Amino acid sequence: MISDIFKSAYLEIHDRIYQYKTVRLKPSDWTEKNIFLTSDISRYSGTFKYERSPYTREVIDCLDPTSPVEMVAVMKAAQTGFTQGVIIPGISYIISETPSNILFMAGDKQLVKNSVRTRLDPILQNSGLSDLIRPNVVKKKNQRSGDTDYSKEFAGGSLVAEGTQNADKLRQISVKYIFADDWDAAPRDDKKEGSIRSLLEKRARSFGTTKKIFYISTPTVEQTSNILEVYELGDKRKWNWKCPHCNEYIPIEWRIDLDDGTKAGIVYELTEKGELIPETIHYKCQCCGGKILEKDKFKHNLNGKWIPTATPKRPQYRSYQFNALCIPPGFDTWTDFVYQWLEAVP
Repeated sequence: MISDIFKSAYLEIHDRIYQYKTVRLKPSDWTEKNIFLTSDISRYSGTFKYERSPYTREVIDCLDPTSPVEMVAVMKAAQTGFTQGVIIPGISYIISETPSNILFMAGDKQLVKNSVRTRLDPILQNSGLSDLIRPNVVKKKNQRSGDTDYSKEFAGGSLVAEGTQNADKLRQISVKYIFADDWDAAPRDDKKEGSIRSLLEKRARSFGTTKKIFYISTPTVEQTSNILEVYELGDKRKWNWKCPHCNEYIPIEWRIDLDDGTKAGIVYELTEKGELIPETIHYKCQCCGGKILEKDKFKHNLNGKWIPTATPKRPQYRSYQFNALCIPPGFDTWTDFVYQWLEAVP
């Protein structure tokens, strides 16, 4: 009788341990549970919360091993939280949960070094993940390995960091994960290697359908924009708010021409002298004409969602376009943007 009780208890405990080990958190849930920010790397110190940039949650979840997505393109405004909400926690998640070889790229070697030193290293340290990185070892010819500004070694894989200007130097590596930040800074072609994007994607060829390639950048010149090129390959998702007046989900755009000849999007009034009247600035819903105020954008972001607008070239390609109008409160305001607009287009 007693042995049966102990046996039953043992089996129950065993089942719970098995379930714990086999049920993996989504990357966004893992990030909120494990990533800790300090005041020296973020204005929002403490445990990372996606409520501040909810539009980045779906993007990082493309890293989940169960997700069929192989390529992600994010065409976004500057300083919108995608590096902090996708790339850095994404690398941390891989090191901890799905270790394999990673390639991280930024505009140039110095930007890569700064990102590793001021963003990745502090987060690994503050989140209790630095023990997963092998310590520095000085090898022959005084070359360091293990944990440097340009490489990290960990059980199951390694991280290589390089500038997008130097993508031609990556011929000999094989990686499962690629994060190309500031992708518009990369050259289109190399004299010897041809297409830089093709060269980059070949680095992940051996991982087949399990590879994950992220292109993230603010676009520059439209005719030669690298990020626009890969954005066009995906399903062109746009961040939508639910209008509080008509309850329709609407993509947030700067200016929209309506069929009746009027405009929706950001609207405002000027004085007779052409001076801006800041209190008149609001977003006009393109569906019902209702007024949406900037002070409510935090709750609109919480209820927002990504909606595809096109059929991707391949089912496993996903792309996102994010407008600066939706950045969290505390950053540049709609008033700032209108002033910039009036200066550029008097």
